[in-house]
Amino acid sequence: PTGGAVYLRGGDYNTYSGTGWIASENRTEAFSGGAETAHTLRIRTNGVKPVLFVPYYPAGEVTLTGGRLENGQNLTDYSFMLAQQGEAGRAAADAQYLQLPAETLQWAKALANEITAGLTTTGEKAQAIAAYVRSSAAYDLNTGRMNRVGTDFARWFLEESETGYCVHFATAATVLLRAAGIPARYVEGYLVPCRADEETAVTGEMAHAWAEYDSGGVWSILEATPSAPTE
Repeated sequence: PTGGAVYLRGGDYNTYSGTGWIASENRTEAFSGGAETAHTLRIRTNGVKPVLFVPYYPAGEVTLTGGRLENGQNLTDYSFMLAQQGEAGRAAADAQYLQLPAETLQWAKALANEITAGLTTTGEKAQAIAAYVRSSAAYDLNTGRMNRVGTDFARWFLEESETGYCVHFATAATVLLRAAGIPARYVEGYLVPCRADEETAVTGEMAHAWAEYDSGGVWSILEATPSAPTE
């Protein structure tokens, strides 16, 4: 019933290795909004995908396995009833979403403390981190690969690379959130510009990455990429 950006969640990754993200497949978590429903979102895919793409936030009970909703029935046409605005997927207070390699934590904690100095709420800290990451580089899909073995990917991006795309910005934001003591995870899916009551074709150009953080018991989206990949 309303237009705007729709995030379609493919899956999240909980372990940062220093060079990339890994999804632990043995995690089982609820990801649901409230019981009160606002409207329905229908998704059709060209062929069977291994996961169902989950919008924010589904009403009722949705269970993620390994950070994603498995497409066990091989569906290509499915719908989600969405919760009333303001409801959010409940966050799981879990130490795994604060995990960082020791070498990463050393530099990232110092930087996160500097960025969030004087701020008191989780939301203020998260937005300060997003603003810092967005301003650290220009958006460019042609960004080259990190070519030094043993270098931390997030640190290389923040300190050396002058450009990046959603993977870079979302990774850096998630690392800094964790370093600031805020549980967070790296998420991949699609960011889709929608118009009210109209069908929208989702293309590969809309593939996107972002961060989720625990904003007081709920998973909230943190957008750290300076320009949408659809622009």
